[in-house]
Amino acid sequence: MMKRSRPEVGPCQNVSVLVVEDHDDSRDLLVFALEQAGATVIAASSVAGALKWLKTIRPQVLVSDLSMPGRDGFSLLKEVRASPELHDLPAIAVTGHTQPELLSRAEGAGFQRFMRKPVNITDLCEAVGTLALERQT
Repeated sequence: MMKRSRPEVGPCQNVSVLVVEDHDDSRDLLVFALEQAGATVIAASSVAGALKWLKTIRPQVLVSDLSMPGRDGFSLLKEVRASPELHDLPAIAVTGHTQPELLSRAEGAGFQRFMRKPVNITDLCEAVGTLALERQT
């Protein structure tokens, strides 16, 4: 009898993620890639949309674009950190901007990871899985 090997479990398998990205194509790519890696993903196109979702769901990780019209990823994270229920939500910043000071600003705002667009999907999935695991322990 042939022994079947178990399929490998990816780093973000069964992790719930809220993706906040105002560009449709970028949002669709992030959602698709994370879902293909086994994550459960909810997507929002704005800070207002993300905050609406956060009233009803508790994702394990937040992935947010920094530059969005109106309110940006920094203001989103400020509200998340001020919330007693969400203050410890792990967050990953994504941006197409290349200014070096943006990294230190993102870290100062409370993002645990920072990724430049185009995002390396393997790195994103590993970061999502790591942050979700760290939060559990």
